[in-house]
Amino acid sequence: MGTIIFDLDGTLVDTAPDLIDTLNVILGREGLPAVPYDQARALIGHGARRMLERGLAVAGRPVGNIDRMFGAFIAYYSEHVADRSRPFPGVEAALDKLAGRGCKFAVCTNKLEWLSVRLLKHLGLAGRFAAICGGTRSACKNLISERCWARCAAPAAASTAPSWSATRKPTSPPQGRPRCRWWRSISATRRFP
Repeated sequence: MGTIIFDLDGTLVDTAPDLIDTLNVILGREGLPAVPYDQARALIGHGARRMLERGLAVAGRPVGNIDRMFGAFIAYYSEHVADRSRPFPGVEAALDKLAGRGCKFAVCTNKLEWLSVRLLKHLGLAGRFAAICGGTRSACKNLISERCWARCAAPAAASTAPSWSATRKPTSPPQGRPRCRWWRSISATRRFP
């Protein structure tokens, strides 16, 4: 059937609990109050650094030394990446059904790649994906997508079927790649805002 490329956070896995817990630990270390869970969910998106900046804005504090806080965020989060994060209901059954139809899978995310791999291993999902591609501080989403397409080239080349992507926001495939049909998140009602 082809290759399906998924976003990770808010598409396959509800990572909000661990991200919010980490944000609040880092804010607490700065002497700032915790952001309530429902309010903090709206801060998620575009990476940990952006989440920290938004959290500081909620607390009414200027950004300051964001690099130090970002380093602390990543260090803490890496140890708690799967404390409360879980696949969305129905994700594993959907992957099983699609795999039974001959689909191959990959993850393409702006989350740091080593954290993405660690999370998926902790959840027992890493082995389902032909590629897990994540961001680095200097990588942009298009470069990540290009790497992910390259890693999936072997399974995709074996099939003439279209590739699909499950993501929160449709984007164009990298230059020279086949057009994708963008498959909306399996758990559309549970995606991050």
